[in-house]
Amino acid sequence: MSRLRSRHLVQLLRLQGLRVSTAEAEYRARRAKCDTVMAAMRERQARIEDLRHQRTALFEHVATQGAAELTRFAGFASARRAWLDESLERDEYWLQDDERELHEAEAQAEEARQQWLRARSRESGTQNLLDDTRRSLARDAEQRQEMEAAEQMASGRMR
Repeated sequence: MSRLRSRHLVQLLRLQGLRVSTAEAEYRARRAKCDTVMAAMRERQARIEDLRHQRTALFEHVATQGAAELTRFAGFASARRAWLDESLERDEYWLQDDERELHEAEAQAEEARQQWLRARSRESGTQNLLDDTRRSLARDAEQRQEMEAAEQMASGRMR
């Protein structure tokens, strides 16, 4: 009975090992998604800063050096400012989407991490149970050997 239980526990341990591997792979994939979204956010933030810098530079140029030629380049400056404003607004909106996506990705990664930790805990519990069963089998075998040796000694004395 205990040997059968031991075999079942070995099979269960293998299955749980596969579950741990699967859960860990899922967790790593979710973390990679977080990293990808974070990289996209950093890139978008850098683009927003660049657009702000370009807009400031345009305003400064129009206010200082470009003032003399404003009548000639007013249309260009206005179109450029409108494009910068629109691009900045669009990137800021997308940054908000990225932040929501990051929040969701982090929540999914945390859920995957919890599943991985639970799988590891179950695997550890099964390993402990298997170890206990093996120790019990070894103890039972040792006790049988001691009893057989005692019986042989007793039967040897009776003769």
